[in-house]
Amino acid sequence: SAGQTVMAGNSQYYWTAASGTHTIKFVVDADNHADESNENNNEFSIIFSILNQTPACTPGFKCKDSSTKGYQDSNCTWSNLITCTYGCSNGECNPVPDPCLGIICNTPPNQCYNSQGTCSNGVCSYAPKSAGSSCNDNSACTANDVCNGAGSCSGTAINCPDTCQGTSTLKYGGSCSGGNCVYQTKTCTYGCENNVCKSQNQTQKFTVKPYLVYPADKSTYPEYETAVKNYMAELQKYYASKVGMTFTMEPLKVVRSSNNYLTMRCGSTPTQECINNPSKLDGNWGYYMNTAIHDGVEKWEPETIALIFSAGGGGFAGGSYLPDINGGYAIT
Repeated sequence: SAGQTVMAGNSQYYWTAASGTHTIKFVVDADNHADESNENNNEFSIIFSILNQTPACTPGFKCKDSSTKGYQDSNCTWSNLITCTYGCSNGECNPVPDPCLGIICNTPPNQCYNSQGTCSNGVCSYAPKSAGSSCNDNSACTANDVCNGAGSCSGTAINCPDTCQGTSTLKYGGSCSGGNCVYQTKTCTYGCENNVCKSQNQTQKFTVKPYLVYPADKSTYPEYETAVKNYMAELQKYYASKVGMTFTMEPLKVVRSSNNYLTMRCGSTPTQECINNPSKLDGNWGYYMNTAIHDGVEKWEPETIALIFSAGGGGFAGGSYLPDINGGYAIT
C-alpha cells in the first residue's frame, strides 16, 4: 500500500484515478538503512494525465437500423427490440403516413365542380358549383347551358317549330341536328300561312269559344281551367297540322250556373234514385250549361262553335259547322 515499506517482492497499489494530472513517486531505502555506493538514485517519479472517461455507448432507446427500435445500454447491448412498420427515425418508430401526402386535388370530374378539392383518406372530393353557373354540355342543339347545382350541365333544347317556306311549302316535324333544324317538307295546295297549310274552306271564317261552367254550389278549380286551356292549344295545333284548318280561338270564359249540381244532373224535380246514384244524368245537363252561358236562354251563335266544359256531369259531345245554317256546338 501507499506509504508502506516492502522488504521483499513487488510493491502493488490499486487505485481508481480521477480525470486530471497525477504523479506517481517510488522511493527505496527512504531511511538510508542500506549502504549504497550511490545514495542519490533511490527515487523515481512519473507524471501522467487521465482523460474524461465516456462509456462505449450512450444508453437509451435508439434506432438499431432503418426499421428496428430498441434499448442500447452503455456496453452497446441491445434489448426490447421492436419492428417499425413504417421505419425508424430519431429513436422512434415513424407514425402511419398521411394517405393524402403528396396528393393534389385539382382535377374535378367535370366543369360543374369546383376546380380545387379536398383530400380524405387518399381520395379527392369536389364540391359542385352552384346552380346557374355557366357551362357547356357539348351539345350543339342546346342553348343557355348551366350547371344544376348537383354536378350536371344541361341546356335548353333548341325548338324547331313548323314554318312556312315561301307561300306554298310547309316545313314540319323539325328536329335539331348539329345545331341546325332539319325538317320534312310538304307542298300546301292552297298555300302556307301562319306556319300551316291553308285549306280550301278557310275562306269560310268561323270562331271557337271555349267555356267552363261551374254549378252554383261547386268550388272553382284552377287546375281545371289550366287543363282546358292546354287542351284547346293542342286542339288548334292538331287541326292545323292534320287537317290544314285554322280557326279563331277566343280566350276561355269561366261561367257559374244559377242552378246547383243536383238540379243540373237530375233536373228541377230529382228522383230519389237519381239523388242516390251520382252516375245518373236524368236532367238536361247540356241545356243547363247552355243557358248558363246565354243568361238563361238556350241559343247558338251563327258560325260559332262553343266548346263547353263543366266541373262534373258532362258526358255528351257533339258538333257541327254548316254554312247554310246558323248554328254549331260541342258540349263535353
